[in-house]
Amino acid sequence: MAWFRQKKPLSAEDREIRDAILSLKTLKVRDGRVSIDPSEVVDRPGYLEARRQAAELVHGRLARPAEPTASADWDLVDALGIDAFVSKLSQSLQQSRVQGLSLADALKQLKFVPSELST
Repeated sequence: MAWFRQKKPLSAEDREIRDAILSLKTLKVRDGRVSIDPSEVVDRPGYLEARRQAAELVHGRLARPAEPTASADWDLVDALGIDAFVSKLSQSLQQSRVQGLSLADALKQLKFVPSELST
C-alpha cells in the first residue's frame, strides 16, 4: 500500500495552476463553494480574453482569436482601468442628457468614446 501514499509529481502546467490559485489573496472556500473578490482578477491584463476562452470551452464552442480591433479596444480599457473607463462613459451619457438627446441617440454616440479616450 505504499504506492497509495506516494504523490505523483506535478507537471509544469499543474504547478502553474497551483501557484496561480495560491496567489489569490481573497480565495474563500465555504460549504464546497469557492469564491474570490472579483476585483482581484478583473483588472489583470488578459482577463477578458481568458474569460471568453473559458466560456467557449465550457459551452463547447471552438476557441477563436479575438478580432484585432476588438482586442485593441479592450487593451485600451485595460490600460485606462475599468473604473476610469466607466467614469468616462458615464460622463458622456450625462453630457448627452444635458444636451437633450434621447437615450438611444446617447448610446449611439458611445461608439466614438474609445477613439476619444486614446487621445
